[in-house]
Amino acid sequence: MASRLPPAVPSAGARLASLLLERRPSAEAQSGHGVEEDSCEEDSCEEDSSEEDGDSSSSSSSVALPPSPRSSPLSLLSRLLSLSLIFSPPLLALPPSLLFPPLKSKLLYPLLSSSLSRAGPAFIKWGQWASTRADMFEDRLCRELADLHANAPKHEWRHTLREVEEALGCEAAGGGEPSKCFREVFAKFDEQPVASGSIAQVHLASLAPGEPGAPPRRVAVKVRHPGVGALLERDFRLMRSLAWLADRATGGWLDIGASVEQFSHTMAAQARLDVEGRHLDLLGHNFRAWGAVRFPRVVFRSEAVIIETFEEGELISDVMALSKHSAASVEMTPALARFIVTTGESLYLKMLLVDNLMHADLHPGNIILDVSRPGRPTLSLVDAGMVAVLTGE
Repeated sequence: MASRLPPAVPSAGARLASLLLERRPSAEAQSGHGVEEDSCEEDSCEEDSSEEDGDSSSSSSSVALPPSPRSSPLSLLSRLLSLSLIFSPPLLALPPSLLFPPLKSKLLYPLLSSSLSRAGPAFIKWGQWASTRADMFEDRLCRELADLHANAPKHEWRHTLREVEEALGCEAAGGGEPSKCFREVFAKFDEQPVASGSIAQVHLASLAPGEPGAPPRRVAVKVRHPGVGALLERDFRLMRSLAWLADRATGGWLDIGASVEQFSHTMAAQARLDVEGRHLDLLGHNFRAWGAVRFPRVVFRSEAVIIETFEEGELISDVMALSKHSAASVEMTPALARFIVTTGESLYLKMLLVDNLMHADLHPGNIILDVSRPGRPTLSLVDAGMVAVLTGE
């Protein structure tokens, strides 16, 4: 069965529309199964899709990292030395911070956050996770690390332009200028990203209208950071070695090696943006009847680039002032707080108990609150590179 494209694709500009038609894959290759939205009863369709979605997404755990040369022992040693230098400031700040606790929030935690942001995607992802664990870490550390949700290091515009043009099959104009093909697809493209995470950064853009007088369509363009595959491959080889030593020293009762292996598979899936696009398709289908929950609709995807619908609203991390740089215009009222908690609980239980396909990266930087419609707030869930599935075992 041919993969069904969003209805708005024909207005995305002649160039992009033709590219999408040329690259249209089969539904089985795209999601592991085919779903006709109107070909079944609502209840039975939900049951069938949830069961199949779980099976199809389970393959994400075995997704390979983006192609990169296997690291040599010399490159591993160089990476180890580089990481030692990157983390030396917080390590040096640790003893005085233990002696004088006020130095933790003024010196140690900012240095740790800075070091994690410069260490690469695996370490940024750990920092994002740690920022949500106020049950394990001090609130001051969590607030410092919350900046990693959307303010990780950004790559240069030249890399974004090169990756997008390569994904669309455009011939580069050179000199850092957009090609004619690029300008045919986008009426506007912001060079400065609006957010940056561990794997990629997001730019706002408008697709060129396909018909005269039609308004441009706002989209989010997610572009993978350079060298992600090589960095992950080196870092996980180092982590596996350290985990092996730790398991030998502790008798294996912590099973650190298994944890590192699971983390490496998860990060490998997240580094493939085409896999993320497949996850968004599946999650969007599962929640198609939920008016209060949205997922971006994928317009175009490749291994390094996703073009998806732009989701209006503000990050939950900003609304709840979780980060020291949070700035939101939405007032957190008791009614709005109740909506966020009850809707979040309901969507989580649906993913867990009904669909068996869970968005596994729901930190506050991946949840967008939209209150533009009075009395009808919505939550949009983005960045679905990491999903989780429960097996019979």
